[in-house]
Amino acid sequence: MIWKTNISTSYAAGRWAQLNAKGFKFLVYRHSHAEHPRLQHLAWDGLILPIDHPFWQSHFPPNGWGCGCSVRGAMSMAMAIRLGGDPSKKLPSDWAMPDPRTGAPKGIDRGWDHAPGATVANTITALAEKAGKWPTSLATNFMHEVPAATRDAIATGYRDAPSTADTIRRWVERVLGERGGAPISPDVLVEPQRTLGLATENLKAQINGVVPETFGGEPVDMLMLRDDVLASMRQTPPLPGRRWPTAADFARLGEVINQPDSVTMETVGQLPMVRFRKAIRNGEVIEAFFSFEAGRQQLRLWRLMIRTSGAAHIL
Repeated sequence: MIWKTNISTSYAAGRWAQLNAKGFKFLVYRHSHAEHPRLQHLAWDGLILPIDHPFWQSHFPPNGWGCGCSVRGAMSMAMAIRLGGDPSKKLPSDWAMPDPRTGAPKGIDRGWDHAPGATVANTITALAEKAGKWPTSLATNFMHEVPAATRDAIATGYRDAPSTADTIRRWVERVLGERGGAPISPDVLVEPQRTLGLATENLKAQINGVVPETFGGEPVDMLMLRDDVLASMRQTPPLPGRRWPTAADFARLGEVINQPDSVTMETVGQLPMVRFRKAIRNGEVIEAFFSFEAGRQQLRLWRLMIRTSGAAHIL
């Protein structure tokens, strides 16, 4: 139920933005025709109102846990009728009166009487913060399921979320087997990979512009693998002018990806790479190299490097 509601709420945020951007004059409330409907939601089925009517500021679905109602946009009254609208259906005079039990208008669950347009950022922040605490498989599936209109916002919000940075730091500590200088039990379960969210549409376009047809229209996962990335970094000494990255450095990957100082395309050996570069502190620079290949909707962290102050360019 929580999973479906998260998806539905995210969809509503994107849907509201789409309806406003397309210039629709009317909105039509449509019930989901659930087997066990909320009678008040069913009573709104077919209701036609102007898009700027205050009703939508509190009644834009979903209007509660598990609510499957939707809204259709129409350019004219005739179009609204074709979409299932009923022009004879009118709002009762007390439609906005709060229910004493919930504090929200009748038919709306407690806390669900909000305007999606006014809460898109809050919705995205809340969902991204939740996803930052989930296992990789659940977080990845969630981001794949959200509507395309909000996918970039969810992905960047996920990388900005403090919970994501904390989860990455803890994951790296488990991979390295120590936390704060103390060993971590080898019996502690470590996921084989950790998601860094989805690549934005702009990044996908940049890569396709340099290496045509690398990525198709499906979402592109950004991730780091335990065995062939982090473990290999400990097998050889760092080159001059560099130091080993710490778990705290890995925790900054969201910041490096979302607010880089530069993003460049490189070739290391035979591997095409995207390099994100960001200055951090004391003259140090984080460089994150992501490998990719045609036919795989994936950007994998190949190497994370920390250049120390005054380091010459190597590679």
